[in-house]
Amino acid sequence: MRDLVHIICWSFLFASVSAIAEFVAGKPGPFELNSFWKKTETLRIVRLIPLILLVLTVAILSWGFLNLRWYVVFLEALAGMVVSTFGLQHLNPIPRIYLGWLVVLANILWLFLKA
Repeated sequence: MRDLVHIICWSFLFASVSAIAEFVAGKPGPFELNSFWKKTETLRIVRLIPLILLVLTVAILSWGFLNLRWYVVFLEALAGMVVSTFGLQHLNPIPRIYLGWLVVLANILWLFLKA
């Protein structure tokens, strides 16, 4: 079970990072922000999401190296990348930006507290 949750963490992390990269690069797509996210105060929060994802990446790696063999961490990260590429990339990018890090955070908390 913990391996599956670890792969889910990686897949949502990769999906969120790719959506943010597309958003920053200005690629065409459904990147229309609603009025709540266009406000200056909340736009600052959106700009913090890459930093939050960086901290979550360190947390995923630290949990993995503490609880799994070192090569399993990289294999599950690769599996998460594959799941993200073929599964999660078809979702709308705006929820991946706003909610992807919450899914990763919830899974990391479950891993640290339960597994």
